[in-house]
Amino acid sequence: MGLKLGAPVSVYETIDEAATAVPGGQDGVLAYFNKYFAEKVALVDCRDIASETLEKDYNFPMITKEVTKTNEDGTTVTNTEPDESEKEHFNRFRAALTFGKLTLPGVEANEKAVEDFLQGIVDAKGPYIADATKPERVTKAKAPPAKALEAATRIIANGNQAKWQKTFDKEGIEYKPFDTADAAANAVNLAWALKAREDAKYVAYA
Repeated sequence: MGLKLGAPVSVYETIDEAATAVPGGQDGVLAYFNKYFAEKVALVDCRDIASETLEKDYNFPMITKEVTKTNEDGTTVTNTEPDESEKEHFNRFRAALTFGKLTLPGVEANEKAVEDFLQGIVDAKGPYIADATKPERVTKAKAPPAKALEAATRIIANGNQAKWQKTFDKEGIEYKPFDTADAAANAVNLAWALKAREDAKYVAYA
């Protein structure tokens, strides 16, 4: 909801208290625990490894982009960064095989054959461990579209943030705060809100 302080949440204070509330008691708590770390650790590892396998073993690289950043001393550095998620990479590979844009020996161009092939890749690299000692990966957010970022920068330079905040509130567009002390974050948050408004079929950047 974009609240700066978040929302107050009441949580269970002990394992016994949680076990009393969760269906299945302690087994239920363990199931929730495993589900959380499977999603946050094991399946993240699986996506990383599968994507890396497509690149190294099948010469099917991720889509990338060149990103130039300006350092505090004024110098610039250009890095190559992914321009799609691991899931998008995997699905693009799936589509390339299914529709015959990519051919591999022994893999027919139909959904079942392709799915069996991809399942084989994932199974061969597993099992993927739901390791609670491993820190959760923080996914780096994609950059907003250049057009939206340019518009956001212009709006902030003209001091029109309040006008746009009212517009977003009126039209039900969700947004993160863009009136903070972090100028860079303000531009990015406003840009994503502008993009969301455009996607909702309003007139963009008016």
